[in-house]
Amino acid sequence: MKWSVLFVVIAMSLPLALAQDSAQVLRAKHDIRQLVTAANLFKLERGRLPTNDEGLAILVASPTDRRPVYLTAMPVDPWGRPYLYAIPGRAGDYDIYTLAADGRAGGDGDDADIGSWLGDALKPPR
Repeated sequence: MKWSVLFVVIAMSLPLALAQDSAQVLRAKHDIRQLVTAANLFKLERGRLPTNDEGLAILVASPTDRRPVYLTAMPVDPWGRPYLYAIPGRAGDYDIYTLAADGRAGGDGDDADIGSWLGDALKPPR
């Protein structure tokens, strides 16, 4: 009897753990969509993309600068790390990405990198 109760508790908590991971991935995709929009607006107004040295920080408002504001604050990924930026990108002009849960390049499942190269896969689920 005790084992059946334990099995039921584990079976009920497993979807909650999986949903948390899915929520983190969804949030990372949302953040990357916003960062891509900000980078594209920067390019439209300035005629260029941020350099690797400038990074994503140039998109955030500066109280001492009169430049346009693209983001009011820089988001961090759901795992507490800054989003990464690289120009040129692996499949486009630039990449904006996170190394996901494990913090290392590559990976599978929740450890798989999430980046602007995903294109339509960044769109929210219907």
